[in-house]
Amino acid sequence: MADILNNNIQPTIPTPVTTPTPDITSNVAPVNQDAYVVKEPPAHGIDSSWRRWKCLLCGYVYEGMYKGEMVCPKCGNKDQDKFDEAE
Repeated sequence: MADILNNNIQPTIPTPVTTPTPDITSNVAPVNQDAYVVKEPPAHGIDSSWRRWKCLLCGYVYEGMYKGEMVCPKCGNKDQDKFDEAE
């Protein structure tokens, strides 16, 4: 170290060996950008709306889209007179 300081010799610093970085994206499938777009909910027509109804035969309360005909998912009741709006 004293030789370097007295003779003003600069120490040799080895240069790092750089290797090319492999392309890690070459095996990745392309992404469908539409899958990440927030979409507006579909417009509801006059014949469909969100409702809550109760089957008077089995007491099952259903909440969901009403599309003109109610069918009880529990007992299969299709008689429209046997349903009531639930609160």
